Amino acid sequence: MIKVWIGVRSLLNIAASFVISSAIPWGTALAQDELSFKNFSIETLSRLNGECRGSTEVNYRSQRLRSPDGKTSIYFNGVIRRVGQNTSRRGGVGSIKCDPYKLETPAGELVIEGETILTKNLSSLGFERRFSGFYIVNPVAFSPDSRYLIARVDVSSNGLDAWTGYAVLDSQKNYQLLSLDPCKDTDFGGEYKGFTSPFEIIFDCSAAGEVYFEVLNLTRQSISRITSRSWVANNSLRSYGSVFSTFEIVRVQQFPRR
Repeated sequence: MIKVWIGVRSLLNIAASFVISSAIPWGTALAQDELSFKNFSIETLSRLNGECRGSTEVNYRSQRLRSPDGKTSIYFNGVIRRVGQNTSRRGGVGSIKCDPYKLETPAGELVIEGETILTKNLSSLGFERRFSGFYIVNPVAFSPDSRYLIARVDVSSNGLDAWTGYAVLDSQKNYQLLSLDPCKDTDFGGEYKGFTSPFEIIFDCSAAGEVYFEVLNLTRQSISRITSRSWVANNSLRSYGSVFSTFEIVRVQQFPRR
């Protein structure tokens, strides 16, 4: 039987070391490079293959993002797992060549590097209440005053249907998630576009022929909807924070069937 402590332990080992010889870097991505995020998710899913009735666990480290004021750098460590079933056989479509199976995210943490190094469990920050199944988290931007962190969350329940959500974390409130959930009503989620002002963030929620954007206002703690591409095009979009380390798949472990 695979116990959750295996994933948690391996996650803590990642946090203890900044250089791991088995780490596999994934390209050179900017914080706003959506294609690189999607490719990383596909690559991570493909690493979950193995003996179909057994289980495979992947440890990853997100890209690292430095705050605009230069005082803090942020990244996420995560563990994702494919759990085989007694009836699992080789086959299926998509990146995972087994069917059936279950996807899990048994462990995840936010690492904050400043004068000291702090780690925060994602479940305690509110991630498990909003996201379920398999998800990969990457920091994509800070607010210009370095208070808020915007994180991209790539979610999948079955390894095929992908949905992209976003979480906004407040550093002045112990990095708890804001209740604001942009593009939550779309089939595939949304795409972070940038800031139009120090407190307004634009997300592209367009899908299935419907064009619309959502503006997340950090001051008012609200979300409003815009249907005009010209409005977005006429507003200068900016992003804050610098990437100095890209995504990594750190470890792949396989476990025999129960």
